[in-house]
Amino acid sequence: MKRSIVASALIVAAVTGAGLTGTAQALPYNGDGQSDTVVQKSEPTYTFAKSMGPNPGLYTDFADNYWVGSNNPPSGYFLIDQHCAYMSVHWLRHGHDANGLRFANFDESTRIDAADHVRKWAGEGGLAAQVAYARQSLGGHEVSRAEINHSVAAGAFAAGTQIWFGNSQHAEAAVVTSQGKYLMYDPNTGKAVTRDAQGFATYVAHKDTFVVSG
Repeated sequence: MKRSIVASALIVAAVTGAGLTGTAQALPYNGDGQSDTVVQKSEPTYTFAKSMGPNPGLYTDFADNYWVGSNNPPSGYFLIDQHCAYMSVHWLRHGHDANGLRFANFDESTRIDAADHVRKWAGEGGLAAQVAYARQSLGGHEVSRAEINHSVAAGAFAAGTQIWFGNSQHAEAAVVTSQGKYLMYDPNTGKAVTRDAQGFATYVAHKDTFVVSG
């Protein structure tokens, strides 16, 4: 959700209208050694850095070329956004591993899917599009922070309840454990930690967007 101010005004024009059809394929890459995988659809070309942080950014040169990485993007590339919204949903839907999740853990097809979603969201309302994706993917509904606080204090969330949450800068996820605690995943660290109800409530005190499923 962390978007470059420089790129924001240009992103919609860059990403709308670009085709998404076609079969993904790996292409040879003769770059500067920063990247080892280049994947092309019918129009956009995706290059993935050899090494990257847990939650890398998606960058573009506004010519249908996209680079995914954390440091030193190619010259002339600007940040669109990071992948935290997608990664948080993926973590919830695929077993909410206590070991967490890093973008580098994704196979090639999932990396492409993640980058495609971030690219499209930039032209479809940003946070609003991400919230809609979380609702649809999790079969959940959006609630207010006041509702979250009330349910947490009352112990109303059943074991297995999934919570996707964040703000305009970052998205994270949590699942209620059988002990009534909260296993919480942060894409920025790639790790999951367990907090009690009070710890969860304190952590989300400054978040403003919540989707609950279960």
